[in-house]
This record gives sequence, structure tokens and C-alpha cells, in this order.
Amino acid sequence: MTYVIEPAEGKLPDGDLTLVFKEGCKSYSGQPLPEQIAVVEHPEVIGALTPEKPMLIISKDTEGEMTVNAVPASLAAGKKLTVKDPQGIISVTKAGVFDKNGAATVKFEMQRTGLTVLEFGVEGDEITANAT
Repeated sequence: MTYVIEPAEGKLPDGDLTLVFKEGCKSYSGQPLPEQIAVVEHPEVIGALTPEKPMLIISKDTEGEMTVNAVPASLAAGKKLTVKDPQGIISVTKAGVFDKNGAATVKFEMQRTGLTVLEFGVEGDEITANAT
């Protein structure tokens, strides 16, 4: 089984973590879940980059913005959000930097009418995500 455990504050410790399932906690098949041991793993690369909207419609000479979220946030924090536009339709007016929560916002203007697919990335990492 895979569990995602996020601390309310700080970071998870290295090593083993004991999961204790209280009375009434059952698996998808209805069986009681026993106590289990899980290994805490800290990823070395950003695992996901997700634009808040898959599509954005704006008109020419209008400023638009898009927020992109990275997971884990700690690996993206302080890094620049990159934006590529193969059609040359947009011009970035304010580049975003990922905050401690893994969010970065980029602002841009349409240079001409048309449809494009924006490719978002994290400076220094290979991960990308697209939005139209």
C-alpha cells in the first residue's frame, strides 16, 4: 500500500515510521488494517508540476497569470518557474519563483491572437507541465 504522510510542521524524520491504525480503520475490501511499518523516503527530484488551470483564455493586450504547483514543495522553493511558448504568442511580464508551499505565479501578455501550448518547468530540473 502507498500512504502519503505530510507533517503539520517541519519535516519527516529519516528512518522508520510506525503507522498505527485505530479501531474502525479498514482497507478498501473492508478488512481491519493492522499496525504497519513504513520507510520514510525523501525524494531527490521534483515529482509533479501542475498548472492550476489546464486552459486559460485571455484577449490580446490583456495580462494573464497562471499559478503552477510543484511537489515536493521543499525541492522547488526558491527556484524560478520557466515558461516556453513555441508559437511566440505570449510575452512574460513577471517570472515566478516557487515559494515554500511549492507555488509560483507567472504573469504574461498576449502579443497576438492565437492558440498556444505553454510549457512550464523548474529552473535546473527536467520536469515539465503544459497548459493551453
